[in-house]
Amino acid sequence: MDCIALVPFIDNSNNSYLPLSRVINALDSSTKLRLPSGAEISVDALQGMFADWKTLSEREVFDGFISYRWGKVDEDLTSNIFNRLGLHTLTSQNRQANIFLDKVFIKIGDNLKQAFSSALLKSSLVIPIVSANALTRMMTHDPQEEDNVIIEWLLTLEAVHSKQTRVKTVLPIVIGSWDALSETANDFFKEKLFLKLPATIPTASIQRVEMILQEHDITPRPTLASTTVAKIVAELLEFIVFNLASVNSSQYISESCRQIVSKLSTLAEAESEVRQGGGQNEGEPVEKGRAASEAAAKEAADRRSAKCQECAEDISDMKKYFNETCGLSRALSGRLAEKLIVDKDLYTIIKLQTLPRDKLSLILTEFGISADDRTLVLCKTHVTTTTL
Repeated sequence: MDCIALVPFIDNSNNSYLPLSRVINALDSSTKLRLPSGAEISVDALQGMFADWKTLSEREVFDGFISYRWGKVDEDLTSNIFNRLGLHTLTSQNRQANIFLDKVFIKIGDNLKQAFSSALLKSSLVIPIVSANALTRMMTHDPQEEDNVIIEWLLTLEAVHSKQTRVKTVLPIVIGSWDALSETANDFFKEKLFLKLPATIPTASIQRVEMILQEHDITPRPTLASTTVAKIVAELLEFIVFNLASVNSSQYISESCRQIVSKLSTLAEAESEVRQGGGQNEGEPVEKGRAASEAAAKEAADRRSAKCQECAEDISDMKKYFNETCGLSRALSGRLAEKLIVDKDLYTIIKLQTLPRDKLSLILTEFGISADDRTLVLCKTHVTTTTL
């Protein structure tokens, strides 16, 4: 399927859509854009209406960066998510999200690795599509060859742990192998392909990442040089993921977008608070903006810590349940428990695969969660009802 990105346009109070590629071409060439009706949009009007869709070389920052493996299933999923995101706005700023997608922003003749690495480091949120397709290619990875997906994922992990980049967090979207007959994705965690990845050190990809980090004056973590393909994926899966198997196939795109917009809105609100509090203005040193951002982050962390103390007993009970009953690590159990109890964030809860609906409802009700909302993220563990 050939996907075309569309951007909204209002003409005489009528809502319509324009192909993004035509808008970008008009902006790049500084020419008028002719509409199907015969009317034209001036260059100045284009700049005013579509400032958020500037070319990559002109854009200073991105809200999100989608990382994916080339291939029909992953490309279709990614393109549809990108297109649907154009219909959403970030609640705090009432604007569209600036999302990087290579097919849209990288032109023929551009240096591919330089373009995507620069965009990734300018993004607040990285959205890796961790799919069966992506992992299958890694099963036979040649460490002497560069793999762009491995490079992007390595760069993501380095960036999110560094104070020298704009990357704040990661939202992996996981998808199992594709069933063409039913047009649904198999369960990524049930297939367990991520457990079969080789302990191969992707030498060439690591060297490329080291070069990129050096070009951007970013200090790599000591573990970078010795990390393996298996460790890279395992570390990505430590973040709270969105599993497509947790929703109906008709909701794959809409729910993925809801997750992304929710994350981006939270990040945008935090950045807005920094600006209102006297943070970085245009032309000010990056260090000043980062200092203000860190201060705001510390304040938010302090507020959250206070909430955690108020709910300490409930958190402890849920952490024990995840750790002892579900077999998760203590660290992951703690993070999930806090998200559930403090944030009331259902997308971080584990879906117990064989748990009856009535028992699941009791657990949700006990911790103040509406039993009507059962949109849960599927975890890699398999728990039987007898453990309850």
